[in-house]
Amino acid sequence: MASVSPLPPPEEVFIDWLMSVPADDCLEAAARYQIEIIDRSPVFLHPDIRHLRTLLVAVAGDCDWHKPGSNL
Repeated sequence: MASVSPLPPPEEVFIDWLMSVPADDCLEAAARYQIEIIDRSPVFLHPDIRHLRTLLVAVAGDCDWHKPGSNL
């Protein structure tokens, strides 16, 4: 499928998704929902999709990465 219609860069998809989340929605919950969709999809094996999932996991808070503390 990638040879017919290449995927946009994962960072671009992530920014588009981020901008589409309504301001009053929980960003972490929205990211977890997208992760669930990716995990149920057969395209999960595509490297760009795995990269997009990693970006969403960072937002969802479902990994060992922690937001950096404030310098103030």
